[in-house]
Amino acid sequence: MLHQLTDGWHKLNSVYEHVTHISEFLLGFSNIPHIRYFYVFLCFVYIMTVLGNGFLLLVIWLVKTLHTPKYMIVFNMALTDLCGSTALIPKVLDTFLFDRRYIFYDPCLGYMFFVVFFASMQSWTLVAMAYDRLIAICLPLRYHSIVTEASIAAVLLTEEDYVKRRKIGITNIVAWASYIDPNARMINYTLTHTIPPLLNPIVYALKTEEVKNAIKKLCKRNNVSNTVTKC
Repeated sequence: MLHQLTDGWHKLNSVYEHVTHISEFLLGFSNIPHIRYFYVFLCFVYIMTVLGNGFLLLVIWLVKTLHTPKYMIVFNMALTDLCGSTALIPKVLDTFLFDRRYIFYDPCLGYMFFVVFFASMQSWTLVAMAYDRLIAICLPLRYHSIVTEASIAAVLLTEEDYVKRRKIGITNIVAWASYIDPNARMINYTLTHTIPPLLNPIVYALKTEEVKNAIKKLCKRNNVSNTVTKC
Protein backbone atom coordinates (compact mmCIF):
# COMPACT_ATOMS: atom_id res chain seq x y z
CA MET A 1 0.00 0.00 0.00
CA LEU A 2 2.79 2.40 0.97
CA HIS A 3 4.65 1.51 -2.23
CA GLN A 4 1.55 2.34 -4.33
CA LEU A 5 1.08 5.69 -2.58
CA THR A 6 4.75 6.56 -3.09
CA ASP A 7 4.58 5.58 -6.75
CA GLY A 8 1.42 7.65 -7.24
CA TRP A 9 3.03 10.65 -5.57
CA HIS A 10 6.03 10.45 -7.90
CA LYS A 11 3.72 10.35 -10.92
CA LEU A 12 1.76 13.40 -9.73
CA ASN A 13 4.99 15.24 -9.04
CA SER A 14 6.32 14.46 -12.54
CA VAL A 15 3.05 15.64 -14.11
CA TYR A 16 3.22 18.89 -12.10
CA GLU A 17 6.79 19.52 -13.17
CA HIS A 18 5.81 18.90 -16.79
CA VAL A 19 2.90 21.36 -16.58
CA THR A 20 4.92 24.09 -14.87
CA HIS A 21 7.51 23.90 -17.64
CA ILE A 22 4.99 24.32 -20.44
CA SER A 23 5.69 27.54 -22.30
CA GLU A 24 3.41 29.64 -24.47
CA PHE A 25 4.33 31.66 -27.55
CA LEU A 26 2.69 35.10 -27.45
CA LEU A 27 1.68 36.27 -30.91
CA GLY A 28 1.03 39.95 -30.27
CA PHE A 29 -0.03 42.21 -33.15
CA SER A 30 -0.15 40.90 -36.70
CA ASN A 31 0.21 42.73 -40.04
CA ILE A 32 0.52 46.21 -38.53
CA PRO A 33 3.37 48.25 -40.06
CA HIS A 34 5.63 50.29 -37.76
CA ILE A 35 4.14 48.70 -34.63
CA ARG A 36 7.39 49.37 -32.79
CA TYR A 37 6.40 53.03 -32.57
CA PHE A 38 3.41 51.97 -30.50
CA TYR A 39 5.72 50.20 -28.06
CA VAL A 40 7.94 53.29 -27.89
CA PHE A 41 4.79 55.29 -27.11
CA LEU A 42 3.97 52.84 -24.29
CA CYS A 43 7.49 53.30 -22.93
CA PHE A 44 6.96 57.08 -22.85
CA VAL A 45 3.56 56.62 -21.18
CA TYR A 46 5.11 54.40 -18.51
CA ILE A 47 7.92 56.86 -17.73
CA MET A 48 5.46 59.76 -17.38
CA THR A 49 3.11 57.59 -15.28
CA VAL A 50 5.91 56.72 -12.86
CA LEU A 51 7.04 60.37 -12.61
CA GLY A 52 3.52 61.77 -12.18
CA ASN A 53 2.23 59.26 -9.65
CA GLY A 54 5.55 59.08 -7.81
CA PHE A 55 5.60 62.87 -7.46
CA LEU A 56 2.00 62.90 -6.22
CA LEU A 57 2.75 60.19 -3.64
CA LEU A 58 5.75 62.16 -2.41
CA VAL A 59 3.77 65.42 -2.09
CA ILE A 60 0.94 63.78 -0.14
CA TRP A 61 3.42 61.97 2.10
CA LEU A 62 5.46 65.10 2.94
CA VAL A 63 2.72 67.74 3.32
CA LYS A 64 0.72 67.19 6.51
CA THR A 65 -2.19 69.36 5.35
CA LEU A 66 -2.94 66.65 2.77
CA HIS A 67 -3.24 63.93 5.42
CA THR A 68 -7.03 63.92 5.09
CA PRO A 69 -9.59 61.22 4.11
CA LYS A 70 -9.91 62.68 0.61
CA TYR A 71 -6.20 62.44 -0.05
CA MET A 72 -6.07 58.97 1.47
CA ILE A 73 -8.14 57.99 -1.56
CA VAL A 74 -5.93 59.98 -3.93
CA PHE A 75 -2.81 58.39 -2.40
CA ASN A 76 -4.34 54.93 -2.85
CA MET A 77 -5.25 55.75 -6.45
CA ALA A 78 -1.73 56.94 -7.28
CA LEU A 79 -0.19 53.85 -5.68
CA THR A 80 -2.62 51.56 -7.53
CA ASP A 81 -1.96 53.30 -10.86
CA LEU A 82 1.77 53.01 -10.35
CA CYS A 83 1.60 49.30 -9.48
CA GLY A 84 -0.87 48.51 -12.27
CA SER A 85 1.26 50.16 -14.95
CA THR A 86 4.36 48.43 -13.59
CA ALA A 87 2.60 45.07 -13.75
CA LEU A 88 1.62 45.55 -17.41
CA ILE A 89 3.84 47.84 -19.48
CA PRO A 90 7.39 46.59 -18.72
CA LYS A 91 6.36 43.00 -19.51
CA VAL A 92 4.62 44.05 -22.73
CA LEU A 93 7.74 45.93 -23.85
CA ASP A 94 10.04 43.08 -22.88
CA THR A 95 7.87 40.55 -24.72
CA PHE A 96 7.13 42.35 -27.99
CA LEU A 97 9.65 45.18 -28.36
CA PHE A 98 12.60 42.89 -27.61
CA ASP A 99 10.91 39.84 -29.18
CA ARG A 100 11.00 37.58 -26.10
CA ARG A 101 7.69 35.90 -26.77
CA TYR A 102 8.07 32.61 -24.92
CA ILE A 103 6.67 32.62 -21.38
CA PHE A 104 6.08 29.82 -18.88
CA TYR A 105 2.59 29.04 -17.70
CA ASP A 106 2.99 30.06 -14.03
CA PRO A 107 4.58 33.48 -14.70
CA CYS A 108 1.87 34.14 -17.30
CA LEU A 109 -0.85 33.51 -14.72
CA GLY A 110 1.03 35.69 -12.24
CA TYR A 111 1.15 38.64 -14.65
CA MET A 112 -2.53 38.23 -15.50
CA PHE A 113 -3.46 38.14 -11.81
CA PHE A 114 -1.63 41.37 -10.95
CA VAL A 115 -2.95 43.24 -14.01
CA VAL A 116 -6.56 42.31 -13.23
CA PHE A 117 -6.08 42.85 -9.48
CA PHE A 118 -4.74 46.40 -9.82
CA ALA A 119 -7.32 47.27 -12.48
CA SER A 120 -10.04 46.19 -10.04
CA MET A 121 -8.44 48.21 -7.25
CA GLN A 122 -8.36 51.24 -9.52
CA SER A 123 -12.08 50.91 -10.24
CA TRP A 124 -12.93 50.55 -6.57
CA THR A 125 -10.76 53.57 -5.67
CA LEU A 126 -12.80 55.64 -8.12
CA VAL A 127 -15.95 54.38 -6.38
CA ALA A 128 -14.52 55.55 -3.04
CA MET A 129 -13.70 58.92 -4.58
CA ALA A 130 -17.25 59.23 -5.94
CA TYR A 131 -18.59 58.46 -2.44
CA ASP A 132 -16.38 61.21 -0.99
CA ARG A 133 -17.63 63.77 -3.54
CA LEU A 134 -21.27 62.68 -3.07
CA ILE A 135 -21.13 63.38 0.66
CA ALA A 136 -19.29 66.68 0.08
CA ILE A 137 -22.00 67.89 -2.33
CA CYS A 138 -25.17 66.47 -0.76
CA LEU A 139 -24.27 66.71 2.96
CA PRO A 140 -21.60 69.42 3.22
CA LEU A 141 -22.35 70.23 6.89
CA ARG A 142 -21.94 66.61 7.93
CA TYR A 143 -19.02 65.85 5.63
CA HIS A 144 -16.31 65.79 8.32
CA SER A 145 -18.39 63.61 10.62
CA ILE A 146 -19.24 61.06 7.90
CA VAL A 147 -16.07 60.98 5.81
CA THR A 148 -13.42 60.12 8.37
CA GLU A 149 -10.13 58.29 8.09
CA ALA A 150 -11.74 55.20 9.62
CA SER A 151 -14.67 55.19 7.18
CA ILE A 152 -12.42 55.66 4.14
CA ALA A 153 -10.09 52.93 5.37
CA ALA A 154 -13.11 50.61 5.74
CA VAL A 155 -14.28 51.43 2.19
CA LEU A 156 -10.84 50.79 0.73
CA LEU A 157 -10.42 47.54 2.66
CA THR A 158 -13.58 46.11 1.06
CA GLU A 159 -11.70 45.97 -2.25
CA GLU A 160 -11.10 42.23 -1.84
CA ASP A 161 -14.82 41.42 -1.96
CA TYR A 162 -15.25 43.76 -4.92
CA VAL A 163 -12.42 42.06 -6.83
CA LYS A 164 -14.04 38.64 -6.30
CA ARG A 165 -17.41 39.86 -7.59
CA ARG A 166 -15.81 41.60 -10.54
CA LYS A 167 -14.53 38.27 -11.89
CA ILE A 168 -18.03 37.55 -13.29
CA GLY A 169 -18.04 40.86 -15.15
CA ILE A 170 -14.55 40.24 -16.48
CA THR A 171 -15.64 36.85 -17.83
CA ASN A 172 -18.55 38.45 -19.70
CA ILE A 173 -16.32 41.19 -21.11
CA VAL A 174 -13.77 38.64 -22.31
CA ALA A 175 -16.52 36.63 -24.01
CA TRP A 176 -17.83 39.77 -25.75
CA ALA A 177 -14.31 40.95 -26.71
CA SER A 178 -13.57 37.63 -28.42
CA TYR A 179 -15.66 38.85 -31.40
CA ILE A 180 -13.50 41.97 -31.93
CA ASP A 181 -10.52 42.02 -34.28
CA PRO A 182 -7.47 40.80 -32.29
CA ASN A 183 -5.36 43.85 -33.14
CA ALA A 184 -8.12 46.28 -32.18
CA ARG A 185 -8.80 44.31 -29.00
CA MET A 186 -5.16 44.41 -27.90
CA ILE A 187 -4.79 48.14 -28.66
CA ASN A 188 -8.02 48.92 -26.79
CA TYR A 189 -7.03 46.76 -23.81
CA THR A 190 -3.54 48.27 -23.63
CA LEU A 191 -4.69 51.89 -23.87
CA THR A 192 -7.52 51.48 -21.33
CA HIS A 193 -5.01 50.10 -18.82
CA THR A 194 -2.22 52.63 -19.46
CA ILE A 195 -3.73 56.04 -20.31
CA PRO A 196 -5.92 56.49 -17.17
CA PRO A 197 -2.96 55.97 -14.77
CA LEU A 198 -1.10 58.62 -16.77
CA LEU A 199 -3.92 61.18 -16.58
CA ASN A 200 -5.36 60.46 -13.12
CA PRO A 201 -2.73 62.46 -11.16
CA ILE A 202 -3.44 65.51 -13.33
CA VAL A 203 -7.22 65.19 -13.39
CA TYR A 204 -7.80 64.35 -9.72
CA ALA A 205 -4.93 66.02 -7.87
CA LEU A 206 -2.19 68.08 -9.51
CA LYS A 207 -4.57 70.69 -10.95
CA THR A 208 -6.39 71.27 -7.62
CA GLU A 209 -5.61 74.33 -5.49
CA GLU A 210 -4.82 72.20 -2.43
CA VAL A 211 -2.10 70.27 -4.18
CA LYS A 212 -0.75 73.39 -5.91
CA ASN A 213 -0.45 75.12 -2.53
CA ALA A 214 1.20 72.03 -1.08
CA ILE A 215 3.78 72.03 -3.89
CA LYS A 216 4.44 75.73 -3.27
CA LYS A 217 4.98 75.00 0.43
CA LEU A 218 7.48 72.29 -0.42
CA CYS A 219 9.33 74.64 -2.77
CA LYS A 220 9.43 77.41 -0.15
CA ARG A 221 10.62 74.93 2.47
CA ASN A 222 13.42 73.78 0.19
CA ASN A 223 14.40 77.38 -0.60
CA VAL A 224 14.53 78.27 3.10
CA SER A 225 16.59 75.20 3.95
CA ASN A 226 19.02 75.96 1.10
CA THR A 227 19.35 79.56 2.28
CA VAL A 228 20.04 78.45 5.85
CA THR A 229 22.61 75.94 4.63
CA LYS A 230 24.45 78.60 2.60
CA CYS A 231 24.49 81.01 5.58
